[in-house]
Amino acid sequence: MGKAMTQSVRSMTGFGTAECVEMGWHFAVDIRSVNGRFLDFSLRCPEEIRQIEAWLREQIN
Repeated sequence: MGKAMTQSVRSMTGFGTAECVEMGWHFAVDIRSVNGRFLDFSLRCPEEIRQIEAWLREQIN
């Protein structure tokens, strides 16, 4: 019999997109992951609502 071979996953990539309109606000979310073990995110939004980033980080973590 031949030599047994095993393979393992070396790379994992995932992505997703969603959009929502609520109460006059348009939200678009893009999520990407490339071999990540830890969570980090960035928020792009108008300066008027930039302060919600800290709140979002608390909710997600």
